[in-house]
Amino acid sequence: MIPGIVRGNITLLLAFLGCTENLLVVVVVATKRRLHTMHFFLLANLSLSDSAFYISTTFVGVSQISEEWIFGETWCKATSYLLRCFTLTTIILLCAVTWECHTAVVKPYQFRNDITLEKVTAVVLLWIASLVFGAAQFFSGTGGFTYNDKMYHCERRYISYNGTIIREFVSIFIFYVIPFGLMGKQQYQINRIAKHQKTKIAQQQLVVNPKSHEGHQHQRFMQNIKESKDALLIVTAFLVSYLPLFVSRCLRVLLAESDALYNTWFLAMALTQVGSTWNPIIHCFRKRAFRREFFKFLNLNTSTVSPLIQMNQSQK
Repeated sequence: MIPGIVRGNITLLLAFLGCTENLLVVVVVATKRRLHTMHFFLLANLSLSDSAFYISTTFVGVSQISEEWIFGETWCKATSYLLRCFTLTTIILLCAVTWECHTAVVKPYQFRNDITLEKVTAVVLLWIASLVFGAAQFFSGTGGFTYNDKMYHCERRYISYNGTIIREFVSIFIFYVIPFGLMGKQQYQINRIAKHQKTKIAQQQLVVNPKSHEGHQHQRFMQNIKESKDALLIVTAFLVSYLPLFVSRCLRVLLAESDALYNTWFLAMALTQVGSTWNPIIHCFRKRAFRREFFKFLNLNTSTVSPLIQMNQSQK
């Protein structure tokens, strides 16, 4: 069994790194008007969900170091509930990001990237839906949450009987398989349209003037394609980092409790934390527009970092 102090320090380190990255994304998008588009608004909400997930894991990390839960029974159950809710929120927001990229490519003339009251209301409803669906496990008849003295925090009660197995697999199918199946279908349509557009330009040997209306339309189309590829990278990173956790959930139901199973569960949880640290790099720091505004936020651009150098150059 991996010692609690090792597990706790790993959990807290990943929480610090992930929370810092994601909160930077939220702050930069909120303070820079050039990033006030629906695309970056959704990405900022995705980072906010990941930040809340990391904040919840800090309580788990402290308890792992102490090798006992020290925050009370109510918060023990609440932390486990919040971890599940924020994971579900991330999945729902990933669906929203993919849908937004899909609409931009499939229906470019109907797509608008500005932030409206209706869109903001829809995102708020997505957050509420994740909290409601997350609360459904309290009424699912699977025993709710219980304290695990080997994991040092509360978790879903796993009981090996047929009813629990069926509900567990149904839950994974509804909340994971269906959303990612829909996102995969949308990404396939985006790739097909992009391939068709490139083939059309190549066959007709079209020379697109960047300054013309057609040139602006083509540039916007290619930008939407690039953003859809970023969304695909985010979804892929989520699947890679969360798939071991899904497998561990099934094993917790099917197999008897053991130290090896607990170690597998911890490593799977650590991988989910690592996966959420990739998201800001993929969907924001790789984008030139975000990097430019990020450096301005940090006052690292040449117009603000070195006014003394500019003054000296003007004197010369």
